[in-house]
Amino acid sequence: YGGFMTSEKSQTPLVTLFKNAIIKNAHKKGQ
Repeated sequence: YGGFMTSEKSQTPLVTLFKNAIIKNAHKKGQ
């Protein structure tokens, strides 16, 4: 269980960056 928590913590920033990239891409398409 401890390993799962560690992997989840390291995975969260990647998900945030991925979402930010999608939002930026959507803004570029909007313009």
